[in-house]
Amino acid sequence: MRSLLLIASLLGALPSAIAGPVEGELFGYRLGAKYPVGAETRGYFMGFMGSVVVIAEKPEMPSDFDRLELIATPKTFTVANIYAVAEFADEEKAKVFASRYADLLETLHGAKCSPLKAYLEEALKLLCGGSYELTVHQFKPDKPTEKHKVHVALRFDNDSKAGKRIVAQFGGELKQLENEGKRLRLEKAVKEQKLKGMQ
Repeated sequence: MRSLLLIASLLGALPSAIAGPVEGELFGYRLGAKYPVGAETRGYFMGFMGSVVVIAEKPEMPSDFDRLELIATPKTFTVANIYAVAEFADEEKAKVFASRYADLLETLHGAKCSPLKAYLEEALKLLCGGSYELTVHQFKPDKPTEKHKVHVALRFDNDSKAGKRIVAQFGGELKQLENEGKRLRLEKAVKEQKLKGMQ
């Protein structure tokens, strides 16, 4: 039963619809969709491309993952990367986990997705739907206090039209935010100057 639930979750098979990596969907979220930011939304800002990392509030993923994170654009919160994170104190356990998920995803999606050259600690890299990269990636800790991590991720392929569009969107939204910040500072300075002039 657990295997069936695991496969259903990875396929994105839900009672309402069936979607998956070929359609740009993983763990209940879709690439290119806007994340529904609410009062409970948590995350943090990354300097790289002005990305926002959101901790997903309603992930549909197997219980052996610790959390689901989404990388989104800084203004409209358009989802550009979806990844489930599993953490391990032991490197060997992380390798076994990564290998297991690589085999499973290859079995589930290998017929519809093309293999891509994997780099570094990637156990799997597939091109799905001509625009999306499905990967299993193992990360070693940078510090002794950190754990080994395995990410099962879906992101836009940088060489695809959709990938180039999302990169441009990141740049455009970051520029908009910078311009808005400058405008607000300018308006504040003008207002303060007028108030001083009236005294």
